[in-house]
Amino acid sequence: MTLLIAATYTVTPTTFTCHFCGRTSHNLSDRAYAYCGACHLFHDEILQARRRHTLGYAHRCADWRTASGICAVCEGVIDPQEGTS
Repeated sequence: MTLLIAATYTVTPTTFTCHFCGRTSHNLSDRAYAYCGACHLFHDEILQARRRHTLGYAHRCADWRTASGICAVCEGVIDPQEGTS
Protein backbone atom coordinates (compact mmCIF):
# COMPACT_ATOMS: atom_id res chain seq x y z
CA MET A 1 0.00 0.00 0.00
CA THR A 2 1.34 3.41 -0.92
CA LEU A 3 0.19 6.39 1.07
CA LEU A 4 1.02 9.82 -0.23
CA ILE A 5 2.19 12.25 2.42
CA ALA A 6 0.62 15.23 0.72
CA ALA A 7 -0.83 18.49 1.94
CA THR A 8 -4.18 17.93 3.60
CA TYR A 9 -5.07 21.62 3.73
CA THR A 10 -4.52 24.97 2.05
CA VAL A 11 -4.07 28.33 3.74
CA THR A 12 -4.27 31.86 2.45
CA PRO A 13 -3.68 35.03 4.49
CA THR A 14 -7.33 34.92 5.63
CA THR A 15 -8.62 31.33 5.16
CA PHE A 16 -8.00 27.68 5.97
CA THR A 17 -9.41 24.97 3.64
CA CYS A 18 -9.56 21.29 4.61
CA HIS A 19 -8.91 18.91 1.69
CA PHE A 20 -10.90 16.11 3.36
CA CYS A 21 -14.25 17.85 3.63
CA GLY A 22 -13.64 20.83 1.35
CA ARG A 23 -14.82 23.37 3.90
CA THR A 24 -13.16 26.74 4.23
CA SER A 25 -12.82 28.55 7.55
CA HIS A 26 -12.26 32.27 7.92
CA ASN A 27 -11.38 31.84 11.61
CA LEU A 28 -7.75 32.88 12.03
CA SER A 29 -7.29 30.46 14.94
CA ASP A 30 -8.22 27.55 12.66
CA ARG A 31 -5.62 28.79 10.20
CA ALA A 32 -2.96 29.25 12.87
CA TYR A 33 -3.45 25.75 14.33
CA ALA A 34 -4.32 23.95 11.04
CA TYR A 35 -7.63 22.87 12.60
CA CYS A 36 -10.79 21.77 10.78
CA GLY A 37 -13.89 22.29 12.89
CA ALA A 38 -16.00 20.07 10.60
CA CYS A 39 -13.59 17.11 10.85
CA HIS A 40 -12.52 17.97 14.43
CA LEU A 41 -8.88 17.29 13.51
CA PHE A 42 -5.59 19.17 13.72
CA HIS A 43 -3.90 18.61 10.35
CA ASP A 44 -0.36 18.77 11.73
CA GLU A 45 -1.20 15.72 13.87
CA ILE A 46 -2.40 13.90 10.75
CA LEU A 47 1.04 14.26 9.15
CA GLN A 48 2.73 12.72 12.20
CA ALA A 49 0.21 9.85 12.31
CA ARG A 50 0.69 9.17 8.59
CA ARG A 51 4.45 8.95 9.05
CA ARG A 52 3.99 6.48 11.90
CA HIS A 53 1.52 4.48 9.77
CA THR A 54 4.05 4.14 6.93
CA LEU A 55 6.53 2.76 9.49
CA GLY A 56 4.05 0.05 10.50
CA TYR A 57 2.55 1.52 13.66
CA ALA A 58 -1.13 0.78 14.22
CA HIS A 59 -3.81 3.43 14.54
CA ARG A 60 -7.55 3.40 15.27
CA CYS A 61 -9.41 4.70 12.22
CA ALA A 62 -12.37 5.92 14.31
CA ASP A 63 -10.00 8.35 16.10
CA TRP A 64 -9.12 9.94 12.75
CA ARG A 65 -12.61 10.10 11.16
CA THR A 66 -13.10 13.11 8.89
CA ALA A 67 -16.37 14.85 8.09
CA SER A 68 -16.44 12.95 4.78
CA GLY A 69 -16.27 9.56 6.57
CA ILE A 70 -12.73 8.47 5.75
CA CYS A 71 -9.72 7.87 7.97
CA ALA A 72 -7.33 10.80 7.73
CA VAL A 73 -4.35 8.49 8.29
CA CYS A 74 -4.86 5.53 5.93
CA GLU A 75 -7.64 7.10 3.84
CA GLY A 76 -9.83 4.02 4.30
CA VAL A 77 -13.61 4.35 4.36
CA ILE A 78 -14.95 4.07 7.91
CA ASP A 79 -18.10 2.13 8.76
CA PRO A 80 -20.64 4.67 10.11
CA GLN A 81 -21.11 2.52 13.24
CA GLU A 82 -17.39 2.17 14.06
CA GLY A 83 -16.35 3.89 17.25
CA THR A 84 -19.87 4.62 18.47
CA SER A 85 -21.17 3.27 21.74
